[in-house]
Amino acid sequence: MPEGQREFRVRFRRRRQEILDREDLVYEAVIHEAALRIKKAGRGEAKRQLLHIVEQSERPQVAVRVVPFDVDNFRVGYAPTILGGPVP
Repeated sequence: MPEGQREFRVRFRRRRQEILDREDLVYEAVIHEAALRIKKAGRGEAKRQLLHIVEQSERPQVAVRVVPFDVDNFRVGYAPTILGGPVP
């Protein structure tokens, strides 16, 4: 990976973490079950990622909702931001 891209990704992740650390902001993540089941890394890495999501969800200002496979018409009460394609 080129150095510039690596630095961009590190800055992006740090900024995202700063947002999660703010107590004056409510952060709600809606994740489809399929996204949680994709196997892109090894079992240990997947477990660490899932545990991190659980830990973040225990914060008072963070809510994590999982949309199960069997729900066809899931709607939230606001316009969600949908990320598609490669996310840094």
